[in-house]
Amino acid sequence: MTTKLNLASFQNSVPALLELAVVNGTSLPLTELEIRLSSEPAFVKPRVWNLDTVGPGETYHLPDLDVRLDGPLLSRLTEAEPATLRFELRSGKQPETVLAERESTVELLARNQWGGIGRLGVKTRTDHVRSALKANAALHAARMHKPFSMSGLEATSEGYAGDRWARETQCLKALLDRDHRLEDCASLSDSSAGIWQGHFVGINAFVFPKLVIWNSNFSLR
Repeated sequence: MTTKLNLASFQNSVPALLELAVVNGTSLPLTELEIRLSSEPAFVKPRVWNLDTVGPGETYHLPDLDVRLDGPLLSRLTEAEPATLRFELRSGKQPETVLAERESTVELLARNQWGGIGRLGVKTRTDHVRSALKANAALHAARMHKPFSMSGLEATSEGYAGDRWARETQCLKALLDRDHRLEDCASLSDSSAGIWQGHFVGINAFVFPKLVIWNSNFSLR
């Protein structure tokens, strides 16, 4: 989690949850999982994530980190106060049993307080801060499957805003490069009888049945 939130965070859609992962340190697979999110006071809306399986020794990073902040609550704050986020991991096989839990403390700032740049891990030069804020906005847009730009992210890509933002900027660049390659293939839609649809092409569209001879009988694989 980010360490500080205020009304400006809500108004500018600043991501509150930065990373969420399930680590299976056992020798058995974990199945039918759900992660429940709650907070005290309730500055985020409760949420549940569902996972099918996390194999033994595996770590699964959840791609959807969107949580909804309670704007009216943040707008009423006249002084800073601590808040707690609670994550619970449960299994559908035993929903009453908590497999793992994690609590994070967040400082809720008054509506007229600025949390500073420390929570972003950014060095204090103005252009570095500006680049990190732009990277933050681009990252949020990418997570929401919306268009984003790499303009102004030179400082973050070169590491001036910290290692984390350098990694995030590289991921954004790779994602944008992939989108450009998909755009270059747009003409395939006409020549493939509509099978090619860019992002929306299912992998099964490229899997065709093969005839396999087995004991002199024909079967489809």
